[in-house]
Amino acid sequence: MSKIGIVIDPHITDRHRCRCDNFLEVVLAKLDFVASQNDYVIICGDLFHTNTNSHLIFNKVYKLLMKHKGKFFAIPGNHDLLHNNVSMLEKTTIGSLALTGALHLEFDKFKIDNVEFQVSHVIKDLDKIPVDETNSKVLIGHNYVEPVGTEKEWFTRDEIRKLNYKLVFLGHDHQPHEEEYIGNSTLIRMGSLTRIDTQPYNKRREIFYYQLNTENLAYIKKEVPHKPAKDIFTPEAFQRIGRRKEDVTFIQIGNVLSKFKKKDNENNSLHNKLKKIATEKEIEYIKTLHELYNVRYF
Repeated sequence: MSKIGIVIDPHITDRHRCRCDNFLEVVLAKLDFVASQNDYVIICGDLFHTNTNSHLIFNKVYKLLMKHKGKFFAIPGNHDLLHNNVSMLEKTTIGSLALTGALHLEFDKFKIDNVEFQVSHVIKDLDKIPVDETNSKVLIGHNYVEPVGTEKEWFTRDEIRKLNYKLVFLGHDHQPHEEEYIGNSTLIRMGSLTRIDTQPYNKRREIFYYQLNTENLAYIKKEVPHKPAKDIFTPEAFQRIGRRKEDVTFIQIGNVLSKFKKKDNENNSLHNKLKKIATEKEIEYIKTLHELYNVRYF
């Protein structure tokens, strides 16, 4: 019997405009805590905030993984890969860590003790996810649940019901959600391990991971030590100039931007449109917001 800690979206980075703590050290401390409490750790995508990182970040993450050698498993998230292209893995930080053997990077299915885990990638491919006829396996995915993001990135609840996995853990959505019981499946989305963005829910939420028992697939929701938002975010972090907070979210903006016609990227790109109406300083600020909130800038 083993205990597995399952976490979502750590987003390791050394740069965060809206926090006044050392974000890199905070992330590593949280991962270290979860690893110290469990025999294994599974990361449901987006271990990193960007696909390539500095030597400093690589070395610090490598040191942590080797401290808990053999414990860490991960699936790739959209931030971990270059253009969601697995064939370019060797150009990414997560790929380099996998090549060193410090991290088990999983793309299809894997097993820990007697438990079988099935992987779902950011761009969902139902043809590669077999139905769990025995209702005894665990689906680990980096996917939204309808209707957030683009259609290729989300599961419908009917799809989850038909796949029939006993437990479904999904990353990608940083916001924590209550457990859902869908057919024979339990859907778990506990929210990101770190408060990487400034959506209003991060003002008040707690940080959790799930501990899974491999003997019987029993699970427990466990708190990760963390400070209150007022102690880590800058005073301006949750302000949105000129709009009420409830008027718009960056996910909604991302949905609109994703519908831009790409027939002629040179003429139709957001960047070229902004060049006509915004200053360089304003453009750089918008680029930073896109990066911070995981919205593609083109």
